[in-house]
Amino acid sequence: MHREGSAQRRESASLLLRLLDPASSGLLHALLESHGHLCLFTVLDARKGLLRLRYSKDQEAEVRRVLALCALDVALLVRPWPFSD
Repeated sequence: MHREGSAQRRESASLLLRLLDPASSGLLHALLESHGHLCLFTVLDARKGLLRLRYSKDQEAEVRRVLALCALDVALLVRPWPFSD
């Protein structure tokens, strides 16, 4: 049942990120925020630089474009999220 005025639920997706310099997570956060809060990340292991990036599945192409731009300033590896959402 869809009620008028209620927000439609969007399907989320995730990626696993590994920062080659774990200390660069603050810079990555600032870069991602500069793109309008397109996605958010959770630090899984700060020492290893492992992050879970979450975003709306319908914006995956935009998220990957932004990550490519971020990779110009932050050395990172992007991998599929190993667990189902």
